[in-house]
Amino acid sequence: MLRAAGGRRFDKVHAPLREGLPRLLTLGAAVELIADLADHGSERGRQALGEYGARPGATVAEPEEAKVALLAMLSDVPLAWRAAAEAWAAGRPGVLGGTPMPPHLVAQAEALLLGRLGWAQEAAAATLMLREVSAKSLLALIMVPADRQRAALHAACVRDALMGEGAVPPTDEQAAAALTALRRCLVRVASLPIARHRREVFARVLLHAYAYPGGTHTSGFVEPCRCGLPRQGGARRHHFFACAPAAGVCDEVLRHLPGVALGMPHFWLLQTPRGMGEGVWWVVATAALHAMHVGRAALCPGDGAGGGAWGRATADELAAACEAARLAFRSGLQAFADIGRPPKGLGPLPPDGPFLRKGAGGRLFVVDVPVGAIG
Repeated sequence: MLRAAGGRRFDKVHAPLREGLPRLLTLGAAVELIADLADHGSERGRQALGEYGARPGATVAEPEEAKVALLAMLSDVPLAWRAAAEAWAAGRPGVLGGTPMPPHLVAQAEALLLGRLGWAQEAAAATLMLREVSAKSLLALIMVPADRQRAALHAACVRDALMGEGAVPPTDEQAAAALTALRRCLVRVASLPIARHRREVFARVLLHAYAYPGGTHTSGFVEPCRCGLPRQGGARRHHFFACAPAAGVCDEVLRHLPGVALGMPHFWLLQTPRGMGEGVWWVVATAALHAMHVGRAALCPGDGAGGGAWGRATADELAAACEAARLAFRSGLQAFADIGRPPKGLGPLPPDGPFLRKGAGGRLFVVDVPVGAIG
């Protein structure tokens, strides 16, 4: 309250008083303390100062020095504030009670507070003032810690995806460029009518937010994976690219793109392979990641949730998980095609393009590729 009454200059000039009496927080308390120091001897004055946390050796630890500092401080606050504090202290019987502040003084006090209270913003040079605040700006302030955490997890995902099979870390320039491209894609993908449960898998892969070894939701887990392979390079890389169901999904994608080499950046970072339109690939990548998740859930039910160890999967269990993943991928493409006409954000659809094309009446359909046509 004292700092709000006088602003930043007030805080700087009267710092010795604020630091020497840390429990002195209001103007009313300052007025009462001055009266105590004037009406009583030095011993009672020291006792009163002690009640406000006076520190031995501080400039204001002695009654006379404290009284001078308090009077100087009161001379720097708005006259209306000082008058209100003195009126309150004069009508205050002992510790409780008191005379209510007149409405016009309350209005003046509120106007002064609103003019001086606000939030410093790191991303902007200006301070967000309380009188100018909106629901949108408050929400932005609340989300700052979450936004920072999400940005850090996205950056870690980019580096993990670019690491590749050779375990060669990307340069800072490569990682920064990929992260910028990913952020651009995230904004545009939001305009596509992709089902929420498929979007969620993609979002959680970016955040490493699955309960597997190394994930942000890890509790218990089985090591190695039931497919028989170690989770080389981390569980995210294994379950969403290298595991048998994930590899089955990659094969399903390659049926449409013979001869194209696909890597983690194509799925995790939405990097479009050659010969593909961006919008169609975003649909394909999100459907593929969801299908990999379906395969993982079929192969390792309860993985990361302390569900116990099941041992290596049988050939039938492995085949069933791979088939579930493939069917989930095809289902994802068909679900998008079922919306009918191509949405605006999908981009151009070549008549001989892979995955999705326009048919009779301009409606979408999924391109049928023979099962044996694997690139």
